[in-house]
Amino acid sequence: MAESDLKLYDQAHLFDHLTTKQRQIIAAAIDVFAEIGYANASTKLVAQRAGVAEGNLFAKFKNKAGLLDAILQPVMTQIVPKIFNDFIGASAKHPETDLKTLIRQLVSERIDFLIANAKVLKLLFSELAYSQSRRDLLAQAIPAPQIARMGQTFTELKQQGQLVDWPDAEIFQLLWSLLGGAAVNYLFYQQVPDADKLTRSILKVLRP
Repeated sequence: MAESDLKLYDQAHLFDHLTTKQRQIIAAAIDVFAEIGYANASTKLVAQRAGVAEGNLFAKFKNKAGLLDAILQPVMTQIVPKIFNDFIGASAKHPETDLKTLIRQLVSERIDFLIANAKVLKLLFSELAYSQSRRDLLAQAIPAPQIARMGQTFTELKQQGQLVDWPDAEIFQLLWSLLGGAAVNYLFYQQVPDADKLTRSILKVLRP
């Protein structure tokens, strides 16, 4: 168990209201769920890893499902939208950015984020793989104005002849597929992404 696993939440002040024991439980749960999988974990093991009585877990989080929600809900509804918003905001400040620079920035920042928050993201990807409701929640959390702003950037790059003239939905799908595939390979198979190689692969497809 490591307090560093909560860094993602602490940066957004999402767990400021929790007690020390509750933070220990959350950190232990992230550790255990990422290590052996949510389905194989028990509240007893989480409590043991946290160094608290199992009753402390039930008092705040009710059960294992409640504990999982406490970990994933803030990521999907607050952290992911903020990351998306920050990236779009940075792109808007530099409208002259070419496709290569945009993709390199996207890839580099996502790899850094992936490595820094591997345990939480492993748990998130595992749940998204078979939970339609969580996928729907994540999709709804992305701010529509920011998607529109990214679409505007795509339009400008298409007009400049830098980006293939595909529907924006297909471009988003391609980016998700390649970035998501790299994330899965790292989280589940310990293959560290090569930022330069991944950038080249994306550009090879997206350039006219």
